Amino acid sequence: MGSGDERMAKVTAILLGRALASKSAEEVAGEIHDLPKGIREEVLWSAFTNRMPPDAKMVSGFLDSLIQENAWSKLEQADTVRRIQWASRNGGAEDVAGWATSLPVRKETLELFHRSVETYLCNNMETARAWIAEIPTDEWRNRAYAEYSQQALYAHNDPEASRWALDQIGDSNFKAEAESWRFQWEKRTGWKAK
Repeated sequence: MGSGDERMAKVTAILLGRALASKSAEEVAGEIHDLPKGIREEVLWSAFTNRMPPDAKMVSGFLDSLIQENAWSKLEQADTVRRIQWASRNGGAEDVAGWATSLPVRKETLELFHRSVETYLCNNMETARAWIAEIPTDEWRNRAYAEYSQQALYAHNDPEASRWALDQIGDSNFKAEAESWRFQWEKRTGWKAK
């Protein structure tokens, strides 16, 4: 295929995605399963970004379909993060957070994980402690503790809860990174441990 053919194929995929935006991720995947891989990714992405409002089930369904297509770069997109946050902040916080714990651990999913759990952790500081402890993947559990620490500091001004969360992180390298995030808050606020 020449570059003009590739551009035309992408435009066609985008238009098809727009036309399918009212369907569920499963319906879209079923309708496009015979298309070439790169085209399927673009159709899914177009349907995902043109669907409003982005509720929790829709967002997780389309992101799961993009993961099945190995469309990792799409998970890093700002639009993906905005949609997951919107769904979380509009009644889907628990569903989005639970879904995030099933994400594959990859560099492309790290930010998405943090933004997927932040609203749930912020709004459920007490019950979230037990929820985090039950996360089966060490990486996600450590990152949830780090996000809990951030929510404790920035949303609740609770350095003790932040310290508790940081003390739960089992990976010493990641704990050092999370401690640096806390240090930034301490520096900004002038807070000093007693």
